[in-house]
Parts: sequence; structure tokens; C-alpha cells
Amino acid sequence: MGPEVVSAEKSEFLPLRDTLNAFYNSEKFLSLNESTRSFYQGDLRCFQRSMAGIGAESLNQITPQIVADYLASLQKSPATIARRLNSIKTLLRWAEAEHIADPSLVDQLPKTPRWEKAITPNYLSDKEAAGLVEKARGNLRNLALVTIAIQTGAKTSEILDLNVDDIHHSDHQVSIQFISKNGKSRVNYLDGESAEIIREFAENQKTGPLFLTGKYNHSGEKLTRQGFWFIVRELGKTVGRPDINPRILRNTFIRNFPGSPAELSETLGINYDLCCHLLKRRIR
Repeated sequence: MGPEVVSAEKSEFLPLRDTLNAFYNSEKFLSLNESTRSFYQGDLRCFQRSMAGIGAESLNQITPQIVADYLASLQKSPATIARRLNSIKTLLRWAEAEHIADPSLVDQLPKTPRWEKAITPNYLSDKEAAGLVEKARGNLRNLALVTIAIQTGAKTSEILDLNVDDIHHSDHQVSIQFISKNGKSRVNYLDGESAEIIREFAENQKTGPLFLTGKYNHSGEKLTRQGFWFIVRELGKTVGRPDINPRILRNTFIRNFPGSPAELSETLGINYDLCCHLLKRRIR
């Protein structure tokens, strides 16, 4: 059975926690991608805690002024405040459609703040890439993650879906078998120091997922997308690039790729025409 439909009569007394759980089980929420759902849950968890602190324990106790005061109390960057506000608005629009929130509430909320976004390259310079690898050397798992991302250009999902038996090594070379979302398989090869890093890391693992949670890759639980982003972001701060994410590592590989569009298509497992476009732009 699906989640209980909340009636307008019950909503006034329904704890905000239960309203959020109903939202998380809704078709609207489940249709979002995993990353977006994670951001929404994190933002709304913070919002729920703040509302509990002021005694606003149900949706109908929340007013535009309460939301405005909450945003003002965050002391976060304009970008973060805008994201938090968007998460709240998304919840309220769903609640409005379900007839459990005042239809005028969203329209009365503060406008999304504008900010001047700093223009930074969406790739790493050679110096930044080398610095990132150097900073990751204190943790072999993190070093292997960064190395595979920068040296293969693989997507986050492809890297996190790797199993130990997807890694094969000879004396001076490592092959990595990636499986794309459409089930297609491709093999990328690393040599030199990169191959040695992956070989040493893989030999220390048993079976199952290659990358696990826990500081030393030993928890037994597969590393999540959010965990990967966190690792990369924290490493990025140490080289003066707190904006770094796995996509930027992929862009760095594409920007430095020396081959033809056909070779890039084979390496990344993506459409040839897209590779022509990427190499032409060089991820400016």
C-alpha cells in the first residue's frame, strides 16, 4: 500500500515530521533523481529542526514570516539560502496540490535571493589536478577515487558501481571494466603511477563493491554519491578549489584528452557527436 493520503481536516494536527515522510513517499519526490532527493531531505531536515525549536510542529503553523526569519538565521551564502528556500517551496507546492497547505503560502514567501556567481573554470588546471592527487595520498581509497576520475573520465555512477573483480592488473598496466546505465561494458587502461595506485588499492580489498564507506574503506557498505562528492569537495578545499565536484574531474579528463572524437567516444562510452562537441568546446 502507498502512503496514507492526508486530509485537510487532519493536516492541522499532523506533525511536520509525518508531513515530510508523506512527501518523501510521494510520486513527485520519488520521480526526482537521487542527488536532488538527497539535497531536499537534507534541507528539509534542517528546516524541521528549526521549526521544532520555535514550536511550529505542523505545516499549518508555518507562516511567511517564520520562513523569512529562518532563512535570515542561517548565515549561509546566498546560493545555499536560495537552495534551502527552493526546497521549502517544493514541499509547500506539493502540500498545496494535496490540499494540506494554504494555497497562498508559497506566493507569500520571500523571493529567491540573487547572487553574483563567481566565474571559475569547470575543470582543473594541471597544477590543481596534481595538488588534488597529492592531498589525497593520505588515504588510499580517496587517492584511488580521484585517480580513476581524473584518468578515465568515468561518470560518478560508473565509478561507484565498480566491483573488485572489475579491476585486472598485469606487471605495468591496470584495466578497469565500467558498466554504463544502459548495460554496455567498456574497458579503460591505466599505466605508470596511476596503475600502481589502483593495483595497490584493489589488492587490499576482498569482494563486492570496490569503494566502501568508512575512512579506510572497511565498513562493508557501498560508498554513496553524496559520500564521493563530500570527499572530492573536502580535498578541493585544500587546493583552493572548494567548488570541485566529480563532474569537474570528468571535465578535466575531457579537456586534456589528446585523441580524436572517435577515441573519446570509445573511452567514455558516449555518443560520437557529443564527443565532437565536447572536444570542440574543450569544456571552456
